[in-house]
Amino acid sequence: GGCIVTENDEPVMDDNGLPEPLTIYIPKEEANINLDTWHVAGMRGTGSHDYTLTDHFVPAKHTSDSRYRARRDEPLYSFPALFLFSHLPMPLGIARAALDYVYQLGDTKRTLPAGRLLKENGDAHEVVAKAEAALRSARAWAFEVMGDIWDTQCRGEQLTSAQRAMFRLCLVHVTRTAKEVVTQVHDIAASSAIQQNSPIDRLMRDIQVVCAHVVVQPKMYRPAGKVLFGLEVKNDPFF
Repeated sequence: GGCIVTENDEPVMDDNGLPEPLTIYIPKEEANINLDTWHVAGMRGTGSHDYTLTDHFVPAKHTSDSRYRARRDEPLYSFPALFLFSHLPMPLGIARAALDYVYQLGDTKRTLPAGRLLKENGDAHEVVAKAEAALRSARAWAFEVMGDIWDTQCRGEQLTSAQRAMFRLCLVHVTRTAKEVVTQVHDIAASSAIQQNSPIDRLMRDIQVVCAHVVVQPKMYRPAGKVLFGLEVKNDPFF
């Protein structure tokens, strides 16, 4: 969980004049998950309710500061921000499920005015071909970026600014690409997509919630863009 460091009931400021955040790691059994707050459009199954901790001691070794400085040298821990990798499988899986659904739908859904099956519709052919290419490309790039990071860490080397930039860019690109794929599938599924018991209805809501996370919002393209121009990224804990 995330919290703000305080001293004498006042937030401690970092070098940039901003409140110093701290990430803590505790077993879930130690938290009081007593706030029923997860009433959302999508990703409902995660049960991401708020929780409380009262007078709870957390050892320093179970924390990471705003700069995510490594506390261990092993490959899995030398780049603490690597935990953001978890933002890649979700959108890829959601988009894959959307395409698989529309392929099945193509066997039964008929389009108007011609009355042809969806799988015989030229517009549908173009949409799924482009979506399939976009999704497979995004997935392949995710493996490329993560593979490069892992190889670097296994060699005991520090990641370069360019590698960190590609990592951040990959998170946003994959998620936004997945959203475009699901939206395109939703469009060609038409009235079959708006039923509450339709898989694509749930997938559409899920990808919208995934895209709402601050790590993958469109503004997160900017740090990577700065690095590509050779500029320094400031006030960003992941660089």
